[in-house]
Amino acid sequence: MIKTFRTKRDAQDWARRTEDEMVRGVYIDRAASERMLLKRALLSHVFTVAIKEWRIGLMYNPVANVRKPPPHRGRDRRLFADEEQKLLRVCDKHSNPMLD
Repeated sequence: MIKTFRTKRDAQDWARRTEDEMVRGVYIDRAASERMLLKRALLSHVFTVAIKEWRIGLMYNPVANVRKPPPHRGRDRRLFADEEQKLLRVCDKHSNPMLD
């Protein structure tokens, strides 16, 4: 996994959160799933270009018949009363200017 951060503190915060998710058993490697979808889209595009522009001897794009995985289930959670205040306090301490 490759990730870029603005500051060292941002990187440390991300690493701490990711490690915590792994320890709790709730970490999901979204990158692998996303890479698979991108590869599938690229392969499909190659077949489409080959059929339409290069006029190779295929009648249809074979990737189009491959079933896509279902979309990820979204989360449905609301903040508890005390969580909003905790979140706002942490945002005040964070170095990301978008959280000001």
